Amino acid sequence: MLKHIFGAVFAAVFAMTSAPAALAHVHITPEAVDAHARAEFTLRLQEEVDGARTTRVDMTIPDGFSLETATSGAGWTADVAGRVVMWTGRGDLALRFTGAPGDAGEYAFEVRQHYSNESVVDWAGDHDSETPAAAVRVSNGGLSTFAIVVFAIGGFAIVAGIVALLARNRSLA
Repeated sequence: MLKHIFGAVFAAVFAMTSAPAALAHVHITPEAVDAHARAEFTLRLQEEVDGARTTRVDMTIPDGFSLETATSGAGWTADVAGRVVMWTGRGDLALRFTGAPGDAGEYAFEVRQHYSNESVVDWAGDHDSETPAAAVRVSNGGLSTFAIVVFAIGGFAIVAGIVALLARNRSLA
């Protein structure tokens, strides 16, 4: 029975922590950082138009976020014009940039994905829309929600293990 409880808890935690990223068609990793901390980010996209390849990606840097660099990766060239990064080319849709957010909150990065057949997908909607903007959550430090959940599950597992040992009349020594 204890195995079933642990399995259910693990499945629930996994679903809660992995579902938002799995449902997103465009997202940025890391998804959460500390305020004012420089970090390397990766913008990840999927091909959404049948029979066409992505040839250009435009990403608008939100107010309060400081862009340091945009990297040209294999098959891609990065250009920065004001608050817009434009990657052109073809290849792996993992585009990299470095920057630092300002104060705590959520920063939404609007993205335009251009295809070889000249169609365009605008990723600029709210979280619950079909075309949500990529977002980064920024905190003032401390433990993330994920870390708190992991510590809580670990504590529960330790207590459950001790209870199971005591219930079998085994000594802890």
